[in-house]
Amino acid sequence: MQLIILAALLATLAHSEAAPASATAPLAAQFFSEQGRLIGLLLTMLAAPFATACDGGWFIARLRRNPLTTCQQWSQAAQRYERLQLAAGWLWLSASLAVIYLWDWPALVRITWGWNAWPLVDDLLVLAPVVGSLVLVWITFYYVEQTAQKMREATEPRQSLIAYLAWQCRHYLAMALVPALVVLGVQDFGAYFGQQELLTATSAKLSWLGIPVLASLVIALPLLLRRLWPTSSLPTSDLRTELEAISQRAKTPLTQILVWETNGRLSNAAVAGLSRYCRYLFLTDALLAQLAPTEIAAVVRHELAHLQRRHLILRLLLLTLPGLAWFAFRPLLGDEFAWLKDASPNSLLVAGIYLGYAAVVVGYYSKLLEYDADLAAVFDDDGSVNADCARDLIHALAVLQGPHGDSSFSWLHPPTSRRIAWLRRVLMKPSEGISYRRKLDRVAQIIVAVTAGLIGMIAIASLLV
Repeated sequence: MQLIILAALLATLAHSEAAPASATAPLAAQFFSEQGRLIGLLLTMLAAPFATACDGGWFIARLRRNPLTTCQQWSQAAQRYERLQLAAGWLWLSASLAVIYLWDWPALVRITWGWNAWPLVDDLLVLAPVVGSLVLVWITFYYVEQTAQKMREATEPRQSLIAYLAWQCRHYLAMALVPALVVLGVQDFGAYFGQQELLTATSAKLSWLGIPVLASLVIALPLLLRRLWPTSSLPTSDLRTELEAISQRAKTPLTQILVWETNGRLSNAAVAGLSRYCRYLFLTDALLAQLAPTEIAAVVRHELAHLQRRHLILRLLLLTLPGLAWFAFRPLLGDEFAWLKDASPNSLLVAGIYLGYAAVVVGYYSKLLEYDADLAAVFDDDGSVNADCARDLIHALAVLQGPHGDSSFSWLHPPTSRRIAWLRRVLMKPSEGISYRRKLDRVAQIIVAVTAGLIGMIAIASLLV
């Protein structure tokens, strides 16, 4: 679901920023009046929530016709509901693209109504129908989940609609929107105060102004996550002492160890922060409830391995490679590819290409890094496999996976069953894990070298302008 939401937001903002500031009539205006476009936009915006409500009603009706009595039956129903959510997400993405590209909503906001002169306001208005449709889909999810909870006679406390929507927005939307709006805000306010020439592609020397903003966002990520996610400090206990000792031995000291309150919805752990002075470990409440202390320690070793092996930096470099390549080779291409910046389906093409790159290339590489982090969590300093750590991590993964397997699709993580099989294979043959890490090290060196080369080309081009 996160990839689908990211795709919709990326496509929306890409087209919005590519829209020209002139009064050129958009394509939809040639066939529909302004009122007709608004009606079409409203119907498109409601398509995904309406279809989701119908599917949700069918799902609940099926549960009522065939009451479920065992945990296995409820687990299978949960898998069907997950597929329903995924289908709703893809339908919402399609409707969002229609709102932006078929009905030319950004052109209506920025050109017809003249909101392009208002810094950041035009971007928020462009996002409004996309986000609004998603919220309506979530409202449908809420009533389906609450009805299912009543039928199951679950003991969990009932969550209000406002609390449910707030959690969804903080978990799914905020991580993508807040950084994007910060960058867009800097750009829009720079243009508003007469500095648009500093932000154009023709002034390559000053295009580096966005780097401090992005660097600040990366450094401040732990603070941002703590504000976006409901958290509390992990109480003083033997577990906390052990986790702090693990971080010290791994030479990745933690500033805070926080409990991520998800009302049992997520079983996960995450480490955020490149600096030792601002680095937080997040453990969800469900993970703490499901795993034994030794298993939690194994999961934390896996998360700290991402820092040890510089996985976050490598992912960021890989994500920025297409942009760096564009700025590096753009002066050599002349005006042959200027059409990519036009406000038309071309912006959808650019967004689609980059999304495909992020989903396939970055996603595949991230899955390889997960296997690498598993290895780092079970290898001792002398290169031998710690059998106890391996067994703890395998059991933790098996518990978090559940009796019926994990999701069939994940953007950044390989299937848990494959990770378990990988650890068991390494446990029997440690040399295979050592060889794997050497290959990944060579890939990392290539990524760093290509990034450095592209930055060098951009710097040289900017000096020659």
